[in-house]
Amino acid sequence: MVRFSSLAVLVGLVYFSYFLVAISAIVSLSVETTLLWPVEFALWATVSTTSLHFFFQMVGFFTTDYNPYPVNPKWIFVLADIIAAGALGAASVTILLDGSTGGLPISELRLISYVVTSAAATTQVVCFFKTMVLFFDVSGGRRDDEFGQWVENC
Repeated sequence: MVRFSSLAVLVGLVYFSYFLVAISAIVSLSVETTLLWPVEFALWATVSTTSLHFFFQMVGFFTTDYNPYPVNPKWIFVLADIIAAGALGAASVTILLDGSTGGLPISELRLISYVVTSAAATTQVVCFFKTMVLFFDVSGGRRDDEFGQWVENC
């Protein structure tokens, strides 16, 4: 059986890698100001990382005793998911509209790409923070290492 702390580290590394993809997209947007590929990279990075985030969260709902917001304050993580969903929707619509019409000006595409990719990167940092809190709660003895549940008398 996989220990909860090992799973928290693995999930934290996944969130950190999502963050690195988003940051590389933002850097690409900043460096290559006249080309279209950084815009496409940023939009697809946002769609792929946020889609994977929600896919793995849905997988968690099919496991027993899954709690998507185990760390307080819960509203921060709910807000992060709402922002991630908005970034996913905006990036998807931008890809669909630009692909079907081929007509959004590059300046508008760059602005949308900056906003949605920055939003996605921010939400991944929040999720990384959540997994690290869980890891340190387990290593500090506040949560058990089997399921991540609070330890009594803590």
